[in-house]
Amino acid sequence: YGAGMFSHTKGLEQKVTAWLVKNLKGLGEERLVTFQTKDGWTIRGKLRLPDESTRRALGNQKSPGVVMVHGARHDQQTYDELARSLAKLGIATLRFDWRGKGLSIAEGKGIQGIDMPDAEADQTPLDVKAAINLLAAEPSVDANRIGLISATAGNGYALDAAGGDPRV
Repeated sequence: YGAGMFSHTKGLEQKVTAWLVKNLKGLGEERLVTFQTKDGWTIRGKLRLPDESTRRALGNQKSPGVVMVHGARHDQQTYDELARSLAKLGIATLRFDWRGKGLSIAEGKGIQGIDMPDAEADQTPLDVKAAINLLAAEPSVDANRIGLISATAGNGYALDAAGGDPRV
């Protein structure tokens, strides 16, 4: 009905405004991040932190965190909606593109990973480990409550990176 409906339904404008504010605040803050792997790759991703009032309402001083590892034929955008939903639950997320994918393509080191030498691709767990380290170092994240979400080939990389890490 358009904006005219607000003048015909008493209190509707306030209800809609309150709903929008609540849902937008619940999305927290997202920022682009860049970090280095142990072997020198520059990895890029997006860190989403829950808003402080969401954390307080859930009784959390620091948020648990989740590193999101995309699959072989995808990139970090795969987890965009999930990252928003987790922020509303007070959970911080880091989604990133592995070496040779999406935003983490290094000049001369492969396009979308297609022509990357196997020896280079085999080092992708280092990307996940660096992502875990970045998320754990975030002041508003509880470094001892880090989870991993992964898909397809990302499953192996995530398991290799998490093995023996008590934070995960």
